[in-house]
Amino acid sequence: MQIKKSQTLGIVLAAGSGTRLHPLTKSISKALIPIAGIPIIEYSLSALTKIGIKNFNIVCQKSKDFEYLLNLKKFQNHNIKITSIKKPIGIRKTILLVTKNKNFKHYLICHADNVYSSFPKKLLQVSTFAGLTFEKFQKNNINARIQNGKVIDFLTKPNATISGVYVFSREAIMYIKSNNKIFDSWGITSGLQQALVDKNVIAGLRFTKKVININTLQDLIYANSYVLKNITKQKNFIDSNSKIDVNAKIGPNVSIGKNSVINSQTSISNSIIMNDVIVERGASIKNSVIYNKNIVTQNSNIINQIII
Repeated sequence: MQIKKSQTLGIVLAAGSGTRLHPLTKSISKALIPIAGIPIIEYSLSALTKIGIKNFNIVCQKSKDFEYLLNLKKFQNHNIKITSIKKPIGIRKTILLVTKNKNFKHYLICHADNVYSSFPKKLLQVSTFAGLTFEKFQKNNINARIQNGKVIDFLTKPNATISGVYVFSREAIMYIKSNNKIFDSWGITSGLQQALVDKNVIAGLRFTKKVININTLQDLIYANSYVLKNITKQKNFIDSNSKIDVNAKIGPNVSIGKNSVINSQTSISNSIIMNDVIVERGASIKNSVIYNKNIVTQNSNIINQIII
């Protein structure tokens, strides 16, 4: 089935609590954590725009934090709506909430806290369901066995749907809505399995484009290094408004945000330094995230930590 891009709504899920990244995500949405100077959600949106998606609905808890997206030049030719919810309600309920608009025939759903290198254009030429294979984080795989262009079985592990990318037709949405007993509030795999049994409303595609699912500090550090090496093609990212002493050792794979000051004889590697951070003389930072407006004191040794 050919999917018309103008009739496809991109739904970006950004309402998760990010509990495995606490305490960082108590201060900032996981989708807004900067990687190589860009909030994670922008990688999702950019990947979708590259395959021709023009309409988006971002589901989040604090809508004001995401409103800056409406003014970004790179998305000025796209229609972005922000839907605010008080707490995470799960994929199924979110799908039903944001697909009430019947102007769209298909809905492409992805997660704002994943880094997508790209989506293949063929994705929009399949039909109602797409499963992504994650190269790095196999524990979150979702795979579909395809035969003659149809999904005949799902090969999945627990919680796989939490990290999935889905393309649903309006028909599939109606099936989800009318079969609430088999679609639990936090997953949809069991319901999709039943859909295959009841009637063939699901078609799909399995592909292996690079996707990084960010749940932990280690995931975040890996994502930062991957983006620097493979997407932005930089050894490090340093905002132009930050000051780096000539005797500081920076890199590899370091991102430094706005108005930060890195003093002499410091060493920083595989880390994210956010905005307005001061790193004093002789400090060492490795595999860590330093949140806004922190002071890393002289001769500190920070390894595998989140500092807020």
